[in-house]
Amino acid sequence: ALGDSNTSKAITHSLYVEDKTAATDSVDVTVGVRYDNVKRKTNLDDTSFDKVTWAGGVDWRITESVTLFASTRTLFKAPELLETFINFEDKLSDDIAPETGFNHQGGIKFAKSINDHSVAANLTVFNTRINDYIIKKYQGSSKPYLLLNGEDAELTGFEASFYYGYDAFNSRLSYSRSNNKFLESGDPI
Repeated sequence: ALGDSNTSKAITHSLYVEDKTAATDSVDVTVGVRYDNVKRKTNLDDTSFDKVTWAGGVDWRITESVTLFASTRTLFKAPELLETFINFEDKLSDDIAPETGFNHQGGIKFAKSINDHSVAANLTVFNTRINDYIIKKYQGSSKPYLLLNGEDAELTGFEASFYYGYDAFNSRLSYSRSNNKFLESGDPI
């Protein structure tokens, strides 16, 4: 039984350090490291997850208006709590692991101003892999949801945007598309 109320809470502490350095006149390098600690306190469990992750990126100004960029980072996500407005809790599988993985992205940016006019465009492509993707399994109306690790997953896609500004007028048009799948079965997430 769940008791009369859901007293679930998550306490998260993070520390992040980042440094951006001009490697040359046209190349900037950014590196960062992050530590996350997540403590889950629910009626059903009292568990902690922590991880050190890192990130790195490069911006290369080809011209005054055009910049190429690329970055990569490792990922960490502890099991989340269910929404608090429903009086249900989630139960963690005994061997659950946090989601980890990586994200790679790259693209091109363009920005130019002429008198009161400004134009900019951006194209970013990305690939994200999530190891130990966490799924929720419904166990019936009188039981809690069970959180467990499923397959590894992959998300790929792109985002394109165009900006135009004149004096105090600003506009942006953007389009994005992504695909996702579980890597073993090929099924969508």
